[in-house]
Amino acid sequence: MHHFVQYHNPQKRGGYRPGGFGMVTDKPVDSIIGDRIWRVTKAGRPQRYCLCESFVVEQVGSASNDSKLHRAWAKTGLSFVPPTPIDSEVWFKKLLRAAGNFGFGLQRIKDVQVVSGLMRILNDQQSRLAPANREFHL
Repeated sequence: MHHFVQYHNPQKRGGYRPGGFGMVTDKPVDSIIGDRIWRVTKAGRPQRYCLCESFVVEQVGSASNDSKLHRAWAKTGLSFVPPTPIDSEVWFKKLLRAAGNFGFGLQRIKDVQVVSGLMRILNDQQSRLAPANREFHL
């Protein structure tokens, strides 16, 4: 399984709203079925970078009639409500640098420390949920 990060820009798309698990990108997505997506946004006052959702891609397709946009989604995942701040994590600067300050769009996360940190947050969040609300795709 590979891990990818995508930034949800609240200034362009409005605040993050938990709900369906999916994303749109101009990058090809055919090869990411079975891979994990980590969505990051800015939230709070003062604004901080926060983890807002994670899911394992189950399906991919065209986002619209525009063949330049691609969509990836899943039926299950985990929304972090409220979004979980990550900008004070020791590995955050590595993530920010690898994602070009979140200006590169969908990016693969190759750094083991970053992936381990994200998975720790996911596991901590899941341990607080009732069993019926836990994601099953780890």
